[in-house]
Amino acid sequence: MEITKTLKRYRRRVVQSGSPFRILRKAFLYAKNPVESVQRLQMRNEVLRDMSPAAQEQLAQMNREGFCWHPTGVDGALIDELSAEIDRRIATQPVGGDNATVRKFWSRLSSAEDLHPDSIFVRFAMQPHLVQIATAYMGMVPYLSSIQALVSFGTDNTKWEESQLWHRDYHDTKTLRFWIYLSDVTEPKHGPFTYLPLAPSREVPNGFFPGRVSDEAMNNCGLGKHAQAVTGKRLTCFSIDTARCYHMGSRVALGEKRIAYLATFNTHASLYPFWNDIRTAGKKLTPLQELLLLPGHGNGAGAAMA
Repeated sequence: MEITKTLKRYRRRVVQSGSPFRILRKAFLYAKNPVESVQRLQMRNEVLRDMSPAAQEQLAQMNREGFCWHPTGVDGALIDELSAEIDRRIATQPVGGDNATVRKFWSRLSSAEDLHPDSIFVRFAMQPHLVQIATAYMGMVPYLSSIQALVSFGTDNTKWEESQLWHRDYHDTKTLRFWIYLSDVTEPKHGPFTYLPLAPSREVPNGFFPGRVSDEAMNNCGLGKHAQAVTGKRLTCFSIDTARCYHMGSRVALGEKRIAYLATFNTHASLYPFWNDIRTAGKKLTPLQELLLLPGHGNGAGAAMA
């Protein structure tokens, strides 16, 4: 019995999200489904055929820093539609306090009913500009693993916790997360998303099985000075690789709130299996939509967002 318990404990260590064995697991997952890998590589050429100079510049910034702004390229009509829907929900859904449906400091504005191909939440993530950037960055057509609209709010907690602390996401070797602020995030009290670019992120000391990092630890190793707070007016758009860049956020002052839409792209062979909960039954999908919306293997739930 003790041997069984010990083996199970070590197995959990091997497969947990931050395990250093994840590189070997990644290779196994690609080898497990070679046909899908080939399909996604072949479709990549079609997706990237007419990539604009602006999109190429944004991709170059992603590759260089693990982060990029989207000053152009995002569909304006879809922004207006998404913004109007979020405004409607904010006006009708109480948030914060006892209505914190997910964490003490943030709640979802989107729900399972929004996860179908005709929804603005899904159509926004499927627009060509975002799919192009994600495909080029991943090296193949990715899987749209999560879509959420979130509102973060201030609490009376005396210390930061969970995603308010520095961390990386270990669900895949690359994770491209697109953000659009749907409220002004111009001051520290608004809880801006904050990250370390790729180079300093590689220097962060962490354990063999890495965990969250405090501000004190980040400053003690001399890397806190590289922190980049992403501020901007409502409708500011950006992307970040949360698997490679340390990040934190939702440090919202009491009485304030931050509203954002997030679309997350992983590879089809993510280390943690995802199920995006997007209902496609009865919908005629293009080959590209099938690759984006249908999971490569297994099923699972999305992770908490910063």
